[in-house]
Amino acid sequence: MGKIHPKKNILIIRVTAIGDIVMANPVASAIKQQNPNANISWLVDQAFTPLLKSHPHVDQLIPINTKDWQELWRKKHFWGFFKKYRELSKTLRQLKFDLVLDLQGNAFTSYAAYMTGAKQRVALGSDNINHWFVNKTISRNLGEHVQMGSEYRYLVSQLGYSDSNWRMHVPDSIEAREKAQELLSSYFEDQPYAVICPFSAHPQKNWVNAYWQQIILRIRGRYKLRTVIVGGHNGVEAGNEIAKATGAINLAGKTSLKETAAIIRGAALLIGVDTGLTHIGHAVDTPTISLFGATSPYTYVGNDASKIIYLDRYCSPCKRHPTCNKQYQCMKDITPDIVLTAIKPLMLQSRDL
Repeated sequence: MGKIHPKKNILIIRVTAIGDIVMANPVASAIKQQNPNANISWLVDQAFTPLLKSHPHVDQLIPINTKDWQELWRKKHFWGFFKKYRELSKTLRQLKFDLVLDLQGNAFTSYAAYMTGAKQRVALGSDNINHWFVNKTISRNLGEHVQMGSEYRYLVSQLGYSDSNWRMHVPDSIEAREKAQELLSSYFEDQPYAVICPFSAHPQKNWVNAYWQQIILRIRGRYKLRTVIVGGHNGVEAGNEIAKATGAINLAGKTSLKETAAIIRGAALLIGVDTGLTHIGHAVDTPTISLFGATSPYTYVGNDASKIIYLDRYCSPCKRHPTCNKQYQCMKDITPDIVLTAIKPLMLQSRDL
C-alpha cells in the first residue's frame, strides 16, 4: 500500500506553454491518486484553460491573462500592473492553500506562490530569483532525462508521490471532434491524413521549409496521405508558402486549441519540431516523429508510436543560445531521407493494429 498523505488544499502553477502544460498535468493525477481528498487548483493563462478544463484530477482553474500583464509592463503602466498583482494576491490568499507547486520556476510564478501565503511553497529550480519566494527548490536536471516530462516526474517523486502511472491528459470532446471533422471534410473526403507542426517561436528549433515541402510530397506519393498544417496565427504566412508548393491544407490560425488537438488525435501520422502541438501527438498516441536539434530531447514517451530524431552535434543542445551564427546545422542535417526512414516502421505498425 502506498503512503497515505493528509488532506491538503494544493495549488499548481504552470501558467504558459502548451507543451509544458501537457507534460506537467500528470502531476495533478499523481497527487490525487494517492491523496483522493486533496483539492487541486491550477493557475494558468486563460488562453490555455482548454488544456485543463476537463482534467479529471484538477478541481479548479484560476485563469489569468498574461498578455494584459505584459502590455501594462511594456507601456510602463506600473500602477495598473501592481493593481493586478494585488487582485491576484487577494484571490490566492482567500483560497488558503496548504501547498503550492511552482512548475514554471520563474520570478513571476514564484512570487505568485509567495502571494498565496501558503506555508509550503516548492518550485522547480531555474536561473531566476525564484528561491527568494519559496521554501524549497527542486532541480530540473536530476530526473531521468530520457523521459518526457522528466523534471515533473522527479518533482513528484521528491514530494513522496509515485510516478508509476504517469499519463498525460489532453482534452477530448464530441463537439471538438465534430468541428474538426467538418473543417477537414471541406477540403477532402474521409481519408487518412498526416499532420505537420512546423512552427516554433525560436528559429533554431525550426526545420528547413524546402525539407517540409519534400516530405509532404513524398508521404503523399508513398502513403497516400494528405497533409494538414497546424499552428497558431504566427504560422499563417509560412504555412501558406508550404501549402502553395505542395497542395497541403494550411489550418494554422484557423482552429481552436481543442479542435487542433482533435485533428492531431485523428491523424495517421504527425511530424513536428519541438513545439507544444508535437508533444500533444505523443500524448494522444498518434504515430509521431519529433525533430530536435537546439533543444535536448526526451527519447522515451511511454508508447511505441513515437520516434525522436536528434543527431547530437558538438554544439547541441544550445537551447536559446545558438553559437552557429544562425546556420542551425543541427536541424539542416536532419534530411527528408532520414525522416522517411523513421516513418516506415511507424506506418507499418499502425496498419498492423
